[in-house]
Amino acid sequence: MRRALVCVLAATVAACSSDAVSPKQQVIRTSVVTRDSLAPLYGMNAPNRIPGEYMVRFANDVGDADALTNDLISTYGGKALAIWKGMKGFWGQLPPQAVDALRRNPHVRMIEANYWAPTATTYQDVSATVQGNWGLDRIDQRGLPLDTLYGYDYNGSGVHLWIVDDGVDPSLPELAGRVDTNYYATFNGTDPFAPCRQHGNITASIAAGTVHGVAKAATIHVSRISDECTGTHVNMGAASSAVNFIADYSPRPAVANLSITVDCKLIFCGTTPDDAIRYAVSRGVTVVVSAGNGGDDLIGDDACGFAPAHVAEAITVAASDLNDGRPTFSNYGSCVDLFAPGSGLMWRDNYTAESGTSVAAPLVARVAALYLQQVPSASPGSVTTAILRAATTGVITNPGSSSPNRLLYSNVPLQQTVTINGPSIVNGGPGYCYYTASVIDGAPPFTYQWSGVITGTGTQVSGQIHASGQLAVEVWDSQGRYAFSQMYVTVAQNGDTCDL
Repeated sequence: MRRALVCVLAATVAACSSDAVSPKQQVIRTSVVTRDSLAPLYGMNAPNRIPGEYMVRFANDVGDADALTNDLISTYGGKALAIWKGMKGFWGQLPPQAVDALRRNPHVRMIEANYWAPTATTYQDVSATVQGNWGLDRIDQRGLPLDTLYGYDYNGSGVHLWIVDDGVDPSLPELAGRVDTNYYATFNGTDPFAPCRQHGNITASIAAGTVHGVAKAATIHVSRISDECTGTHVNMGAASSAVNFIADYSPRPAVANLSITVDCKLIFCGTTPDDAIRYAVSRGVTVVVSAGNGGDDLIGDDACGFAPAHVAEAITVAASDLNDGRPTFSNYGSCVDLFAPGSGLMWRDNYTAESGTSVAAPLVARVAALYLQQVPSASPGSVTTAILRAATTGVITNPGSSSPNRLLYSNVPLQQTVTINGPSIVNGGPGYCYYTASVIDGAPPFTYQWSGVITGTGTQVSGQIHASGQLAVEVWDSQGRYAFSQMYVTVAQNGDTCDL
């Protein structure tokens, strides 16, 4: 039996707030208090606004977002579609009088009109040169020509990939057996496993398809954020809710792919979707987004003018073609982190190849999964650093103004580092201290060798230090990778303390 994650995107909030104890008794005394100035209201004149839907953000000192949301809706009217515990706020349907009242409430920091945003559309590019499964072929080697092979040591096993899109069909041969149909998110009663367009299928297959994907054993989770089948738009309130939910509840390690772009020069972008991505990253989720395909003319533009491409905490991906050039449609600029193949990619046998930064981003998402398979505890910052450090440099022939000249490389080596922590004084006599070693981004188990003023093995060493000198530690991980760190230890003249 499917178990929808109604706590994120359901039409009601009852299932999300069952743990709240008498919310009206907790908050009702303050919810009717008014403020001296109105909370700002954004996006009311945006052409892409969804009438009657809003994203309400609470003050940072609000403790119980569930209780406050339920109290405000009960007091002022409307309907909460999702409550954001972590981001402190909610997405809901509100009548005009409720919006006015909320702007006067001291617990409300700001309100944004909800809006539709286009996906970073894939399209069948007849001008693109297709050479088999060339995207995979390109990212596992440093230079051209292609060798018609894709080599890999890892397959993403144990990593959870979230496709935040228009749904994914679990019966696709590329994805069979790996789409988790018990742990997903949707909204407005839409079936996340019956997409009426192919966008989610394409991104999922390129990210994790058995044949055409990178992380061939990753677990795929679906978050559907669109309830329409005629266009290429997604509901940004739903997108914010999905990302907030992934941050709070997804199994770890987790990667989220959002192939969504909004041209902020033309239409309203808002800040809540950006904040949701920042929140997810702060909670340990690696987020990958597409740089965008320019405007309606599919002519690349500065990615810094697009959301969420401009979010620094996410990995923003531009597209490259078969000849290591930047296709004319791909955005560029300083907000791009790296390029990945995105022109004429196959995602399913006997289907026309697709182009767009939408298909470039999931390649990076899955390389992130390969890294997290090796180091499940790696932070998003460590994952990003490892991917960018491993990227092939200087091969993109026309990256565009201010773009980094980096092309995705799939065999990301572990960048293991070790630091020495201490000293700490223990009960062992004068000058008796202990030190510990902290390893970052290695593959356990580790082997330690200490030398200098204290010798030993293991993550911690201790002993009586009689004279100042060097303390060093060498570490090997399970893959044979090596790291080294040292520090100078000074012993006080009276011999009863040790210090850096």
